[in-house]
Amino acid sequence: MSRLSSPFFYGDSIGNALPPMNAGDTGTPVYYERLKGKVKQQLSTIETTLTAIDYLILQEYAYKVEVEKKFSIPAACLVFLLLGAPLGMMTRRGGFGAAASISLFFFLLYWSFLIGGGKTC
Repeated sequence: MSRLSSPFFYGDSIGNALPPMNAGDTGTPVYYERLKGKVKQQLSTIETTLTAIDYLILQEYAYKVEVEKKFSIPAACLVFLLLGAPLGMMTRRGGFGAAASISLFFFLLYWSFLIGGGKTC
């Protein structure tokens, strides 16, 4: 382990060493400032790690949603087939306007569920 990477080395990045932290230095203001700096550094590292973990969890959810979309979109085609054929026969007397409005309603319902289900947090 090099002197610069040692946890007991206190100095700047170019190697100018500060006096070491000894047990006898515990009451000095320099000791408390160094200790406060180390605590802040550790808290920053913990916060960064927690943020990275949260991001990875969101990524995992997004990938799971994409995998489930691969199965749900073909299933939706079958559902539209089973719903569309009877509805098309029922609206035959209503003309093009009735058929178009029913199909638009089902499309908007499907689209809103697809978009809403894809949202992660």
